[in-house]
Amino acid sequence: TLKMHCKFIINVTLCLIINLTKTRGQMTGFELRLWRKGLNLTQEQAAAMFGLTRRTWNRYEKMNPPKAVDLAIVALSIRELETELNSPDGILSMRLKVLISEINKISDK
Repeated sequence: TLKMHCKFIINVTLCLIINLTKTRGQMTGFELRLWRKGLNLTQEQAAAMFGLTRRTWNRYEKMNPPKAVDLAIVALSIRELETELNSPDGILSMRLKVLISEINKISDK
């Protein structure tokens, strides 16, 4: 079913993200800033999500955030991906349906 395929893709994505995190090392301050801006968050909003002050968040963006923040961002990203995949009208869900349909067509031949 589509839900099983979605869960499989989430698990594969999680494994890839974890492996990338292990091989690439810790997130840089620049990457942290890109992540925040990609979500259209201010420093205040991002800091509040993590229970930090804006000043601390600003310092993390200028230097490197601790590993706990790095891992929390991975978890939040996966949660957002899962939410999108489970949304019946989500773009990702629609793309997955098309992809699964194409895979089924190929495997039927």
